[in-house]
Amino acid sequence: MKGFLDEVAADLYARYGAGISELTILFPSQRARVFFLDALSRVAERPLWRPEWMTIDELTAEASGLRAGDDVRMVTELYKIYSEYHPEPFDRFYFWGETLLRDFDTVDKYLIDADRLFRNISDLKELEAAADCVALRVPEARRGSGSQCSSFLAMDDSEREAFERDFRQRRNLRASEDARRESLHSGPQDMILKRQDGEVTSRVTPSLVADVLKRCLEGRESGFELTPTRPVEGGGRSFRSLNCFVRAEHPGEPQVLLVLEEASPGGEEHLGLALTAPPRRAEEILEGWLRREAPDLKDWDLRRVYAAPQSSQDQGAKQSHAKLSLVYASGAAENHTTFTKEDVQLAAEGIADGTYQIVDLIHASGYLWIRVTAGDQTDGRCTVEATKPEGPELGFYMAKMPPREAAAWLTGYPLGQFLPGGRDWKRVKKSK
Repeated sequence: MKGFLDEVAADLYARYGAGISELTILFPSQRARVFFLDALSRVAERPLWRPEWMTIDELTAEASGLRAGDDVRMVTELYKIYSEYHPEPFDRFYFWGETLLRDFDTVDKYLIDADRLFRNISDLKELEAAADCVALRVPEARRGSGSQCSSFLAMDDSEREAFERDFRQRRNLRASEDARRESLHSGPQDMILKRQDGEVTSRVTPSLVADVLKRCLEGRESGFELTPTRPVEGGGRSFRSLNCFVRAEHPGEPQVLLVLEEASPGGEEHLGLALTAPPRRAEEILEGWLRREAPDLKDWDLRRVYAAPQSSQDQGAKQSHAKLSLVYASGAAENHTTFTKEDVQLAAEGIADGTYQIVDLIHASGYLWIRVTAGDQTDGRCTVEATKPEGPELGFYMAKMPPREAAAWLTGYPLGQFLPGGRDWKRVKKSK
């Protein structure tokens, strides 16, 4: 497919031939004429003198007798005025000062109403501040009438839906890119973290492990276990999990007890390796374990590890059909069979801010199910589908609602705080 300048060069050469050298061609910028010359060289049948040319800025200067100011000089003059109202070092001002000059130039070129433009920019900044109110974890104290989000709270339902739709569209690309970088940084989601109180999550990242270790060092937790989906090989051995405990009986800095459990055919007794290390070294070992790298086993001691008898609660958990499925706005997907209330909360936030396109949650208790699908450009409301126990069977319901309300349903539904029904919900038949 030919570019625009290729077509212009071919048309002018077909009309004027060698006479094109006698023309004067007007270009919007210096860059455009460089590409035009390259296009002309491809269609010319013999060597030519290049045509005369000038840019719009050069034509304007020639016609008016005025000369364009030097960029450095204009930034300096702008800084003199700006510094009278806002104290800021020149080296920090210079870079965004150039951007400000380009904005002024655009306003002049297109005869834009400057007063109206800057009023719109001021309103947009206020809306961006109000966007924080969409996040579910913003304290209520920040939502008062005296805050910058007062205009957001004064919107009617249609205005809020339009605002939230635009907000999600602006955030989708950045949120998807952040999720992709986090995924690349933390590696594949093939690790399960289990705390001593039995809480389990499969959304394991380096920052989460560092936070749990910090809580252990502060005495708020006693330990945790990191179990990959398949054993980690190292030093001629195969390890199925890494346990971490904090030992505070020694004076001074607490020590971290790390226990590598070897994979074994079965039974309550099997071998493991143990190491007592300072917190910094423990962090390095844990980071390597998340990358599925076994540590250097030189200083580790061999010991027997006894598996605790499995409780009926654990056995029931194995039979659970709980599942959390996340589909990003970019189309990438994640599935988790072990998750916590915090994971569901994060999923709800992702629906509110546009990170996720679909969140699908199957709860183990009664096999309750809820799915939230984000809206589109024509309708910013989310589609919420959910089940409701109705005797021995489950009823299927569907409703349309704003993203914030849908996020609240997603967090409250697993706790039994909400059940579908009422005039906003429509009962639907689910195909088998």
